[in-house]
Amino acid sequence: MYSAMADDGMGRGLHWGGWNGCDAETLGVFLQLARRADVVIDVGAYTGVYSLTACAVNPVCKVMSFEPTPSTYCRCVKNVDLNGWAGRCHVRREAVCDCVGRTAFHVPDYTLPPSASLNPKGFRGLTGTVIEVETTTIDNAVGVDDRVDLVKIDVEGFEDKVLLGMNGVLRTSKPDLVIECNVDGPYKAVQAILASHSYLFYHLRKGGPELVETIRPDPREKDRNFLCTVRGLPR
Repeated sequence: MYSAMADDGMGRGLHWGGWNGCDAETLGVFLQLARRADVVIDVGAYTGVYSLTACAVNPVCKVMSFEPTPSTYCRCVKNVDLNGWAGRCHVRREAVCDCVGRTAFHVPDYTLPPSASLNPKGFRGLTGTVIEVETTTIDNAVGVDDRVDLVKIDVEGFEDKVLLGMNGVLRTSKPDLVIECNVDGPYKAVQAILASHSYLFYHLRKGGPELVETIRPDPREKDRNFLCTVRGLPR
């Protein structure tokens, strides 16, 4: 179950198009990866579509979701509770980056604001309000001996900071990563960090995942997600 409202773009997509109406080129791949994952981390969970997908297709997986925007955090919690998955999906109202503490966070002027960002000036100049939020790192959030299998990252230009804060997890777990990379984002830094851990890169396109040597976002911004993995594609 999913609780949607008028300005929930993901909810509208799911309502009118089903799986094909919401990140179609990415969600199917994520679904297959989640089926073989015991621990899933959703960074920038928004209203929880990816977290809910993992819980739905894998009844034994544990999910940790991070969403610092107050209204979308509440909606994510509601969606998890509607399905009775609060026992295995922990939603945390924190921004994930490379340090633990507090920082400024920009929230655009929408009821369920898309593109909230750690950039206090707003993602691509969006108007909004700056609030203060708690920050954490993946290495801090995950136990020292805990394994992580799958991580989704959607943080509007701070993907490299998330990766820098999970160096321990990258080294010990080498999880599959689904990362949104924008043309004006730090995709070169993302590639450099992950290449040092022997990751391969697949551009997630509507025709299917395409193995690429380098992360190079589509200038039309049609297909913005990449699968980064050391384990290969799921069958």
